[in-house]
Amino acid sequence: MDESIDVSDALAHASHPDNNIRSIGEDMLKRLQNLDLPNFLLYLSSELLREGIPEESRALAAITLKNSLDSKDPALKDAHKDLLCIKWLSLDPSIRSEIKNKLLMTLEFDSRQSHSRHPSSKVIAKVIARVACMEIPRNQWLDLVGKLVDNMASSSSSLKQATLEVLQYIFEAKIPKVVKGDQVDVVMGSVISALNNQMLDSQVHLTALKALLNILEFTKFEDHAWRNSVVAVCEVAGRINSGAEIKEAAFECLVAIAHTCHTILEPYKEIMMSLTSQALEGDVESLKFQCIKLWITVFQEEIGW
Repeated sequence: MDESIDVSDALAHASHPDNNIRSIGEDMLKRLQNLDLPNFLLYLSSELLREGIPEESRALAAITLKNSLDSKDPALKDAHKDLLCIKWLSLDPSIRSEIKNKLLMTLEFDSRQSHSRHPSSKVIAKVIARVACMEIPRNQWLDLVGKLVDNMASSSSSLKQATLEVLQYIFEAKIPKVVKGDQVDVVMGSVISALNNQMLDSQVHLTALKALLNILEFTKFEDHAWRNSVVAVCEVAGRINSGAEIKEAAFECLVAIAHTCHTILEPYKEIMMSLTSQALEGDVESLKFQCIKLWITVFQEEIGW
């Protein structure tokens, strides 16, 4: 039997609601993985692009692919991650290239399928970020960041959001040399552009803020870049239609900026105070906490504590 059919069949069984059938499917997946890891990973990436695949099977394909590349056991995380990295890098470069191409195609595939995002989209973003963190420090997949930035020029909101999630997870991993200094500025520009685009929906803005939060830690900004980021964050937080979750994410970014370069916030203190007053009058405790944290951070930085 063609192994691609075996993988489809195994995914269907492993995502079945019946415990016995699901157990059989899980065993099938383990056998296929042990039998031929390179083609197993390739077939999983192909399943993500298969028309008509049940969402349960697709989600499981994404999770299985992620777990094949990243450790899910906190006790063994670092050692297991290193082993999985060695296994990945030992695969034939042509196989790895095909898998990576399919993963990037999945971002566009999802954006064309429907207006709503697939439940597996976040997992796929994590897979791409994981591969990036394994390869880019070793001078491989060097064109990834450029391709992600190109995606941000798309008219598709769902493609923008999926791409922002990939960027969020890449920077969240805090792997040195994954994104070079000049690329960080380009990525930053694309994220700020998304924040400034009021035509995009709130979920895109929220994802952009989450990506921005992780990018801030890696960036050595000139003053104009800092100003652009502060203006964009304050503007998003101040919009009437911005929900509490977006406002909270915006304040998290302002806290991070205050930690790194509090003086850049000086021209924006009036609007920050106005946003703080609005938040404190509301009933969202987590948002209030971020507001208070911002001003404590500013105070501590100003007195050099």
